[in-house]
Amino acid sequence: MLKRPFILIVFFLLVNFLFAQNTLPDFSIVKNSKNENIISWRNPFGSGLVQLTVQRSTDTVKNFKTVSSAEMPSAANGSYSEPSTGKYYYRIAYMLSDGKYFTTPPKTVASGWETPGLLSYLASYDTIVVSNGSARLNYLKTDFARFRDSILNNTADTLKFLSGNDVFHLYHNPNPSVSVATANNYRFISNYMYINVEGNPVIRLPFNDFYNYTMIIYNRDGRTIMYRINNFESNELILSKASFIYPGFYNYELFYNNVLRDKNKIEIR
Repeated sequence: MLKRPFILIVFFLLVNFLFAQNTLPDFSIVKNSKNENIISWRNPFGSGLVQLTVQRSTDTVKNFKTVSSAEMPSAANGSYSEPSTGKYYYRIAYMLSDGKYFTTPPKTVASGWETPGLLSYLASYDTIVVSNGSARLNYLKTDFARFRDSILNNTADTLKFLSGNDVFHLYHNPNPSVSVATANNYRFISNYMYINVEGNPVIRLPFNDFYNYTMIIYNRDGRTIMYRINNFESNELILSKASFIYPGFYNYELFYNNVLRDKNKIEIR
């Protein structure tokens, strides 16, 4: 006779757990050009969120310590930054107005990049269309959220907002150029950048020091960021011209240890 109430209790606890998991604050971690970790979050609870702290650990299981407490936890958005001094994992701990306390799954610094505010641009759509230059894939909003998290946390790829519910997926290509054309066939832009015979921009960095470089490529307006490369896995990287969507000039900035090293324009024909 005791089994049924026990089963019901477990069922309601499980439903409550799953509901909480679906409404966790959306947070992300990126490293900026000043070598700082930026932890940003979105509050879906409004005034129902009464406490929020950022916790940090060197692993994903234990030893989490609070490093910041939100002064206004009920605000729609918030962020915390600190110098990036090692491999850390972060999580959000929060309490709701009913006294319930939760923690998010831990995350580490994302190596992927997305158009700032990407999810807000797509919020009114139930289906998201992702193109990658060779195919167009349709995702339900919940499936796209999982796809996005996987891209940002496990790859160095880029998700760029186009318009409406369209997103472009730019693959990070760590493989060096294999073109055997002579230098006469290249269009050199600077000591670090040239256009190969296929019309694709190629970034060439010092062989033994490429990991200290980062790069920003701007849209054709010269102001808004189109792509950000937070880390290079090879000294030579090919950028597919198809990922630029439209022909024209694109400004870029190349940094070495957060110091501007090269600033120029890429012409896509």
